[in-house]
Amino acid sequence: MIQISKMISTQDYNPIDNLSEGEKAIFSPSSYEVKEVNTDDLWKKIYDSLRVVLASEFSSEIKREPIPHKDRISFACVYCGDSVKDPRKKRGNIFSGTMQYHCFNGDCKAHMSVYDFLKDKAQLNNFSIEEQFFMKELNDKRSLDLKKLKASLGLETFFSDEIADLSVDREFFLKKMNLQEIKGSRIEKYLVGRLQKDFHKFAWDPKGNLLYVFNLNNTSDRIIGCQLKTFNKKNPYLTWKLTKIHQELGIFNPDNAEVLEKMDFLSNIFGILQVDLNKPITIFEGPLDSFLFPNSVGICSAKNSLPFEVEGSRYFYDNDYTGREWAVKRIQEGKSVFMWRKFLQDSELMVTESIIKDLNDLLLYVRKHKKVCKRFVDYFSDSRYDAIWI
Repeated sequence: MIQISKMISTQDYNPIDNLSEGEKAIFSPSSYEVKEVNTDDLWKKIYDSLRVVLASEFSSEIKREPIPHKDRISFACVYCGDSVKDPRKKRGNIFSGTMQYHCFNGDCKAHMSVYDFLKDKAQLNNFSIEEQFFMKELNDKRSLDLKKLKASLGLETFFSDEIADLSVDREFFLKKMNLQEIKGSRIEKYLVGRLQKDFHKFAWDPKGNLLYVFNLNNTSDRIIGCQLKTFNKKNPYLTWKLTKIHQELGIFNPDNAEVLEKMDFLSNIFGILQVDLNKPITIFEGPLDSFLFPNSVGICSAKNSLPFEVEGSRYFYDNDYTGREWAVKRIQEGKSVFMWRKFLQDSELMVTESIIKDLNDLLLYVRKHKKVCKRFVDYFSDSRYDAIWI
């Protein structure tokens, strides 16, 4: 059983302050007796309650079984039903360190406190008042501190030493795949022309005529994902998640399959291990554009998104039909998106709109014609009324 800590006292805070008026009426301060919460017992209760929930939600024995880990319990999500094709998928997770529930299914992304999860599933009667207060208090104490933010979003599982060990050494990758460094290769001129100066994020396959774009860790010496530019109009890009990389390198071990699958969520979010999660993150369709913008990530496709919520994140889609289509969808969801039409109009660049398809095109045009643009940060909006400016 997972050990959060042996005993945690509730004497340092007044849990009544975190309740709504209705809850205060139920849990009267005068009748509340401060006691210690044994978190080992609490975690066992959560596990047992979860089994009751799964038994009532699913008929499949496979889906009914939760899987305990050292830092969490994974199970079939009871909100989206998880995978229809594979009943073994366990993308719902309850994390012991933060008392949070999160589903990593890209089409669901249910996220809430364990307290709210248990309340929603009518399981709170199994817990003492003190345990309920404890679960609420631990969740309410979240902050935007980087370490705590990762934990509150369940990201501690993505940044663990275990997963860091499964990332691939960049030098090993180049040697195994017979790739060249960019400096001195015939692809160098292409990248310079695309304003790409950090050659360490790339490698060149002269035999296959392929440009490798790397999703690197925070020290830029290990790979968690990559994208191959084929220079083929029909299939211009191939994206390899970490599982695929292990398979291509011949180092795949079935014992690591579950952890690799978990890491696959981040493999196609280029730059995710290098951004500051305490600051607004700008999300681009492609890695190359994201390399040109501070604190940004590239998600490899307009239809993709972050597998977790980060406060202040904003989408900078391409200036084409697909980009505008997804920008409209996002702004209708309340997400902040870049308003291309308004930006180009205010920067007096509307006449060139047809040749400016993305951030790279824009920067090249501005440099060539010595134009002065407006500030990008002033042209993001989450108001549906601004959809006309997309």
